[in-house]
Amino acid sequence: MPEVNDLRDPELCRIAREHGLTEARMIAMSKSGYRERHPDHYPVFNAYVADEQGRPLWHGDLDLTLDEAALVAVARDRGIRLLVLREHELPSVMGSPHATEAAAIVIDPDGTVHLGTSAVVPIIRGPDGRLRRAPRNDRRPLDFGALPSHPDCTHREITAYSVKATGEPVPFWSCAACGRRFAPTQPER
Repeated sequence: MPEVNDLRDPELCRIAREHGLTEARMIAMSKSGYRERHPDHYPVFNAYVADEQGRPLWHGDLDLTLDEAALVAVARDRGIRLLVLREHELPSVMGSPHATEAAAIVIDPDGTVHLGTSAVVPIIRGPDGRLRRAPRNDRRPLDFGALPSHPDCTHREITAYSVKATGEPVPFWSCAACGRRFAPTQPER
C-alpha cells in the first residue's frame, strides 16, 4: 500500500496554497489551547482533504469556521468534490465508497457545502452563516451507527476508551475483531 503522502495531489496542493492553505500547516501549538481561545470555532487538527473515494489529496490543520471559503474555492478551482476527514477516520475510509459518510464536511465542485453527521461534536451554521461547533446541549448521545471496516464483521466485542489519568470514559470505542473505530453519530431528538 502506498504511503499517504505519495497520494497527494500536487495541483490541488498548489491551488490550496493560492488560497492560504499551506500543506502540513499547524494552526496552534496546543489543540486544547486553540479550542479554549476559539470555543465556537470548528477546528479539524491533522485533517485530510480527500476525494470521494477517501484518497488523501492534502493534509494539515483546518479551522472550518475560518477556512470554509478557501476550501470552497479549492473545490471550484480543481473541479472535484472534496471531503474533509479527521485524521483518525482516514485509515478506515481510504478507498471506500463510504468515505463521504465519514466526512466532517463535503464540498461539491459548484461550491455547495454539506455538513457531516458523523462527528462527536456536530457542525452547525452560526447566525453569521459560518460553520461552528454545536453548543454542548446539542451534542450527540452514544450510538454505534458507524460502518464496519470489514463487511463480515458484526462488531460483537467493543472496546471502550477512558482517560488514563482519571479513568473518565470518553465517547470513542473500537471493535476488538476488526479494529473499526466508533464515535457518537446520531443527534439527540
